[in-house]
Amino acid sequence: MRLNPGDWLVIFTDGVVDAVNTWGEEFGETRLLPAAAASGQATTAQVMQRIMTSIDSLRRQHAQHDDMTCLLVKVV
Repeated sequence: MRLNPGDWLVIFTDGVVDAVNTWGEEFGETRLLPAAAASGQATTAQVMQRIMTSIDSLRRQHAQHDDMTCLLVKVV
């Protein structure tokens, strides 16, 4: 696989996709992909903020049960 200018590489631990809410619904890749989708002009900080806001919106007041690590790389 080759990355081209404007592409994003998202590397994450299972704590990101395994984040759950009170009802046991996981964040999952189906929520991560739209949150990580970025326009060509978005910064890594903006994309990371969008991902974390999406996770927080799902979890609401439910405690975090696993560590979360996410690395974003934008190809220029």
